[in-house]
Amino acid sequence: RPKLLETRHLVGREDWLTSVVASLQENLPKKLVVLQGPVGIGKSSELHRIALHFLYEETPRYQVLLCELPAVERDTGPESALELFIGTLLAEVGPPDASLRMTSLNTRITFALECLEKGSRSLLLLLDNAEHLLDEQGQLASCWEQFLGEYLRRQHHASIVLATREWPGWFEGERVFVAERMIPPLSVDAGALVLQHLGLASIPVEHLREVSEAVGGIPLCLEWVATLVQEPMWQDAWEDSEDLDEQEEESAADEVMTRRLLRHLDDPSLFGGPIATKLSPLLERIIEKRLSAEARQVLDTLALATIPLGKHALHMVCPRPRLLKELRAASLLVAYPQHAQVLPMVASVVRSQLSAEQKHLLEERLIEALSHWLNAGKASDREMGAIITELAVLYLQHHRLLEAAELLIYYGWMSYNRGYGPRLARLSQKVMKQFDWRLSADGECGGLLLYSLLTPFLGKTVDAEKQAADFQRILALAAEGSVALQPATEMHPIHLLMVYHMNHRHFEEAQAVLAADTARLKPYRQTQVDVHASLYAHRAMLLAKWSNDLEEQGATERVPSMREEVIALYRQCCTLLSTSCEASPLKSRLLKKRLSAYLNSLGYHLTRNGRAAEALAFLEQSIELGEQGYCNFGALAAAYGDTSLALMELGRPEEALLFDEKALIEAQHCAESGDALSQDEVWIYRVNRGRLYLRLGRLDEAEQLLREAEPRIHPRRSVYRLFAKEALNQAAAQPVIASAGTRPVIHIVDRAKTEGNGYKRRKRIKASIKMHRTNEGMV
Repeated sequence: RPKLLETRHLVGREDWLTSVVASLQENLPKKLVVLQGPVGIGKSSELHRIALHFLYEETPRYQVLLCELPAVERDTGPESALELFIGTLLAEVGPPDASLRMTSLNTRITFALECLEKGSRSLLLLLDNAEHLLDEQGQLASCWEQFLGEYLRRQHHASIVLATREWPGWFEGERVFVAERMIPPLSVDAGALVLQHLGLASIPVEHLREVSEAVGGIPLCLEWVATLVQEPMWQDAWEDSEDLDEQEEESAADEVMTRRLLRHLDDPSLFGGPIATKLSPLLERIIEKRLSAEARQVLDTLALATIPLGKHALHMVCPRPRLLKELRAASLLVAYPQHAQVLPMVASVVRSQLSAEQKHLLEERLIEALSHWLNAGKASDREMGAIITELAVLYLQHHRLLEAAELLIYYGWMSYNRGYGPRLARLSQKVMKQFDWRLSADGECGGLLLYSLLTPFLGKTVDAEKQAADFQRILALAAEGSVALQPATEMHPIHLLMVYHMNHRHFEEAQAVLAADTARLKPYRQTQVDVHASLYAHRAMLLAKWSNDLEEQGATERVPSMREEVIALYRQCCTLLSTSCEASPLKSRLLKKRLSAYLNSLGYHLTRNGRAAEALAFLEQSIELGEQGYCNFGALAAAYGDTSLALMELGRPEEALLFDEKALIEAQHCAESGDALSQDEVWIYRVNRGRLYLRLGRLDEAEQLLREAEPRIHPRRSVYRLFAKEALNQAAAQPVIASAGTRPVIHIVDRAKTEGNGYKRRKRIKASIKMHRTNEGMV
């Protein structure tokens, strides 16, 4: 019985392992199975898992033999490796003196194959470190080619499973008996579980999942990250060990480790230090002896990308698919079927060998490739968020601040919804400290816009007075022609300037800002439907806030007509966008996101005007788009909350409580991500809950919620302060009503909380509502 390694701690890849085992046990079993993977993927571990499976079968049929060749750094040579393998095989299946009686390698090979033919029991031969089978050019050595060719042609009950970093492919016939398998990376969840086993169980699992994804699911990389987090001195840099003293306080240890982990996530040199020292000689050997000059250039470019590149981007950086095959044969790429990404630890070493000039030129090429991929729109929602983040990072690193800002104004929501906001905020803050970004008009506008966009993700509140002055400066530069802004870019400072004036109840000033904007953007109204709709939406926002202020002051004569105009304007926005035929997949996503927002606003204002039944259809459409990812960061909470209020107006309290709970969960989730705007928004959902409880007669709970929330409501949400005061006045005027008759809906809420996001979740929730209403006699 071979000496096998401990495997009980191994997790993940169960389906892959099952398929490998199945290929050895099918009616026409594979005689040669090649397991290929990079350094640290766990090749030896998987060989041992396969061996244990066959050794401990209920009815063992296999004789298992393990042959471990020396580490590849010890240049044994293909022929010496074959001699060692044949000697190990004969020691198991041949007579005791077989190796002594036959001095010729060819004679021993022939005899070993004859022994295999005569054997009645199935034999499993596991060969580790099979890189020794290759010659200096990375091709299968002639001695091994001859042996394996003859081995595949013979009739026997043996199977060879070999593990190797490199494999050129088998093209010598009998391919029906050959399986070439890439060892897949660990899934994100399996990687997070490994990190927990390695001592990081106290760190929030979402951060562990980020690390698992960032290192490409390579077990060795996960071990290295766990070591750095727990032993920062290994990184050999004082700035990475600056929080060592904090460990003295045991209560803060978990927080310290979490901060270290997040710092490493932002660090492109994560795999420097000892791991780079170990990897560099091997990588240099592969690059010098295995790769063509063209493949090396592709490797250099791909090493600068921190995300897997899809077909549309690869076309721009890799002229021929053959070059990717070279890189895959050398196990330099993560084993993705339709994408290409250099292994993170390999990429780190490659980047360290590039000069600053080389790196800059290759990154410019990468920006072109990512832009092409983004504009093609041929990517999943998750990929789109990653593409936008990667592009923004490259723009920031190249000090192209205005391009970064314009990208994020248009499409940043896809990045933020995937949790990349804090990372971009930290990088922007770091980059803008490195140079004087106010020296050019483009740099100044870009820097001011980025500060406005990203500061909330750092948990900081933007100074409204300073922001208003900054935005007036941006619009002045645009008006004098010093900087050319895209229409949506110009709308961003205009929108926030209007909000600033409205928060101070200066509605005429806000109206003047909008009028100037409408005049400047008039040429785009006929050609860009989003600009046209945005101008309508801004007038609707102005009228809505103005009417709220008039109502609060008791001047209600104009309020009804103003609110009807608000509804008409949002209806026009929805009509414009829902009937638009947009050819660009990327622009189509943007329009769907805007449509989701306008549908929500339309539903909210219809409910406010006593037309809740009409509002529900629009709110449901908004939620459907939002759950598909077409919404701003935190916008789903608003849609859920407004639906809750509409349901309550319609006398459907159980369903209203369900959507109220969903709204509060969503708002709390966004707030806990560190976003300062979301932290302000949480209080309006407490006001909504208080109003619901008031309608249900739960007066004590309602009063507590309303009194707690009312003083904490941000000025931009002043209407909710009005709602809170009105509800408190109603509560004071009502007799105490017992709330015991209200049936709880916790079983529905809990189910909703545990379901995943998306359309299927929404259908399941609706089914739960229908069932609950049926049970209550409401249908």
